[in-house]
Amino acid sequence: MDERQLQKHFLAEAEELIESLLADVERLGASGDVGRPSPALVNRIFRNVHSLKGLSGMANVPVVHRVSHALEDLLEEVRMGRTRVDAALVEALATTVDELPAFVRAAAGGAASDRDAERMVAHLQHIRGGAPAKPILDHELVAIDPALLATLTEYEEHRLHENVRDRRPVYELRVAFQLAAFDQGFRGLSEQLAAAGEIIGTLPGVASDDPMKIAFRILYASAAPAGEICQLLDVHGGELEQLSHYDRDVAAPGAESGAISTSIRVDMEVFDELSLMADSLSNQVAGLGAICASMARQLSLAPREIFELRQQRRAIERAFADLQERIVDARLVPLGPTLIRSRRLVEKLAAQLGRDVDFVAEGEDVRLDKTIVDRIAEPLAHLIGNALDHGLEPPAEREAAGKPARGTVRLSAESSGNRIALHISDDGRGVDVASVRRAAAALGLESATASRSDPLDLIFAAGVSTAPSVTDVSGRGVGLDAVAAVIGELGGEIRVVSETGRGTTFTIELPTTLVTLSAFLVEAAGWTYAVDVNQLVELGIVEDGAVDPNGPSVAWRDGALPFFTLSGLVRAAGDQGHPGNRIPCLIARSGNSRTAIAVDRFVGERDVIVKSLGRHAPALRGVSGAIDLEDSGVALLVDLSELIEEYRLISRPPA
Repeated sequence: MDERQLQKHFLAEAEELIESLLADVERLGASGDVGRPSPALVNRIFRNVHSLKGLSGMANVPVVHRVSHALEDLLEEVRMGRTRVDAALVEALATTVDELPAFVRAAAGGAASDRDAERMVAHLQHIRGGAPAKPILDHELVAIDPALLATLTEYEEHRLHENVRDRRPVYELRVAFQLAAFDQGFRGLSEQLAAAGEIIGTLPGVASDDPMKIAFRILYASAAPAGEICQLLDVHGGELEQLSHYDRDVAAPGAESGAISTSIRVDMEVFDELSLMADSLSNQVAGLGAICASMARQLSLAPREIFELRQQRRAIERAFADLQERIVDARLVPLGPTLIRSRRLVEKLAAQLGRDVDFVAEGEDVRLDKTIVDRIAEPLAHLIGNALDHGLEPPAEREAAGKPARGTVRLSAESSGNRIALHISDDGRGVDVASVRRAAAALGLESATASRSDPLDLIFAAGVSTAPSVTDVSGRGVGLDAVAAVIGELGGEIRVVSETGRGTTFTIELPTTLVTLSAFLVEAAGWTYAVDVNQLVELGIVEDGAVDPNGPSVAWRDGALPFFTLSGLVRAAGDQGHPGNRIPCLIARSGNSRTAIAVDRFVGERDVIVKSLGRHAPALRGVSGAIDLEDSGVALLVDLSELIEEYRLISRPPA
């Protein structure tokens, strides 16, 4: 494995571990009884940190190894009961885990500094507490065989004390399995027991009545009724003895099940290849169907034979369509981890800016293509930063305006068909439209309102800002052009609605996946091109006389739109003619404005699988991929916004 492959493998493994850590630390902080966390939850966090430490060691990323080692030491103290889980410890864990994604990416690229690692390590070491005196087991409460007690590790003994302290019933279970199949039987029983309580320790040995059996003595704690535990043992011929002698057994929360994951990690490139293979085979089946139909006519097959042939073809086509759908579905991941990171960002910025904030997240189960989830992380962080820094007022200002001192930031996700919508809203001061107009006018953007349905859309123009000062966190308007650009590249759209004194809501609409999409096919200069229908507002026919060559612009409805030809944008050779001087036009979104783009002919809409351009992609600006046509040809999928931006850049006169 070369250096590049090793780095790729390290980042993929680390990302998976950190996603799990983010979710588990969030669960730890949300626990109603933080001081008594679930041992299964703490152990899972510990195991993932231990795996990250080992992974960074194998990949030779020493700064990550150092930080994960310090984090592992802290969690070992927690596991052994030497450091109490309180709000400060949860905050330290959350802060460190929240920094890990960016830190790991920087470290893998050699950009993470030792100073950052030392800062994180020092923070974790500061949280660690001293070791309390080792508790002594009260044998009047639990009568345990000293031989069994002597086999327990330090951690297992700690867990026994914790269960006794919680007055959870403690049992000794005795069960034996045939030597040839003991692993399967013991694993099945262990999973059932773990679902209802906690296995503290296990002592194996040879059964006294049958040398071909292996016997187990299991120290077990559970709040479940003893009868239910007996039923689990009866299946295996086991016995149960209760060791605890409390005056009153108090039910306590059982340990979480430690079920083994049935998932595996697959590189996204594999899904891309599978999608293309399924699409190619589907097209071949369609071609084969046409050949079969022709042969059926030539061979004069009976109607029944023709019917069966068609049925078989349709069954194969349905199977490939289902395969494509399942492959695309496998690319989708829930937005839950993204919302967890957003919550941590809100907490961090609120403390930094002195804001009192309630963060509301909705739609954790909404699923989106992994590629899109990764791309929208930075735009979401920017919008959340805007909401806290320049959207929400300080507590005193809110109270003076008759509003609650504590503001609200809401991030919600909802799906509809093959699209999702993300809403980022705050109940702050809102955006001053008059200030937006003045800022746009100062940049010479007054004419831009002609192609914008709402003057507030000018906030997405480069350089437009209504913030009285620039801060380290954000500036309302600064960078929103970059946010809109990323959303546009993903085939999405961003809108803003704001009311002075009441708040602002940004809505982002995105496709669920970039692999399959609805494309509209057109012809220009003798070539076929595909356009994502989500980039189109409508189709239209304009008269040749409506085009102003000095603009260039075209009269459309009650105004005028910037006018381009698709052949000019792609710089294709050939004349673009329009019979009868009637010009077919795509009315397309370009950022948050509208543009008319002339083509030779509308071909029609179809669902397509997008093929990557591989190493040629960087050289083809404005081209998102390629699609196979039914006649074995290929059409380029063009990004109209990027083509227009590139055309304007090239056509701009030198300064």
